Amino acid sequence: MQQKALVSIIVPVYQAVSVLDRTIESLLAQTYRPIEILLVDDGSTDGSGKICDLYAEQYDEIRVFHQNHAGVSNARNCGIKAAKGKYIQFTDADDELLPSMVAKLVQALQCSGAYMAVCGYEIIEEHRIKKVCISEFHNDAYVFEQCNVYEILKNNLLCVVWNKLYIRECIQHFFNEGIVLCEDSTFATQYFSDNPSMVYCSEILYRYRQNSDHWRIKGSRVSGYTGIKIYYFNNLKLVKKIRNKSKRMDALQHIRKVFFYGVYTFIFEALPYSGLRYNEAIALAGGLTEEANTSTVNQAEKVSDGQMIFVPTREEAAAGIVSVSEMGVENTSEQESVSDGKVNLNTATLAELMTLSGIGESKAQSILDYRNKNGAFSSVEEIMNVDGIKEGLYNRIKDSIRVK
Repeated sequence: MQQKALVSIIVPVYQAVSVLDRTIESLLAQTYRPIEILLVDDGSTDGSGKICDLYAEQYDEIRVFHQNHAGVSNARNCGIKAAKGKYIQFTDADDELLPSMVAKLVQALQCSGAYMAVCGYEIIEEHRIKKVCISEFHNDAYVFEQCNVYEILKNNLLCVVWNKLYIRECIQHFFNEGIVLCEDSTFATQYFSDNPSMVYCSEILYRYRQNSDHWRIKGSRVSGYTGIKIYYFNNLKLVKKIRNKSKRMDALQHIRKVFFYGVYTFIFEALPYSGLRYNEAIALAGGLTEEANTSTVNQAEKVSDGQMIFVPTREEAAAGIVSVSEMGVENTSEQESVSDGKVNLNTATLAELMTLSGIGESKAQSILDYRNKNGAFSSVEEIMNVDGIKEGLYNRIKDSIRVK
């Protein structure tokens, strides 16, 4: 009989003393064997580390690692480096796995030949339970590949890290320890970019508790900008793989709504801004970045309840983006810059330019710099005056661009 593959389950633990038992018990209750449970105590001071040690004394399947507090990404990376399994799964310290989760994801991965297995999950909030799955694929193991990028982005299949099973030897990039927001989304997106095949099982197999973020405090949310930016550009790279122009623009619109509305709201929600002036609210949030263009904001203006403060970067201001709506929360900007699938060189943003074949971030920025310095493009051929854009690249994109 062929021996089953070992699965390593990595649990970053920080200040989780009241909920950790439930999580560990759900891991021990898995029907699949063999497994190893790696508990990474990230400098907890509430007794969580002692609970980890007690379980390790009772169960050979559990290994414990203690470290000074370095954050959830560092803890997960510690687990990856120590893992011995063929497959890796991540679990938050206050969530639960249904007993068959590991078994079903392993089966889905092995039967499909994909590089990542994904399942449905529940979000458990204080007064309700929200089920997250794609109903159209109910009870089926559906395989997504590079040609399905639009469906992957539309259904937010790469936005979390813990409802998935990964192949350890296929992990080419660790968690980014320099960001405090979107670190899990960035990891999942990068993994799929490196290994563009996933199998999706819509069955609810994971229970995520909404208050599971032990690593962050509200006052530090603004420092998540770097993570948002990295995740955003990782998704732009995926968008460029969509060949259908209409779907490509729909996907672009979707990710802009997610990041520049939902994520920015997350950063600033619940902070005591109402009644303050803009400059006071910005300072309370952590201040402006070096890239901020302050000329677009009246910092003496008072903040109203529920208001979102948006300060564009110099790059965004040069591209004509001076409000959240122009980032894509509403559809007006998209309609102005894109018509019949063609990108308007005179109104397109950096993100829209990057949807063109062969145009990466640096070339898109060169186009914006040229436009800012020389004014509007008078013809599509003029783009060949931009540094790095020669006749060969022009011929690839000429049918996808316009100037009016």
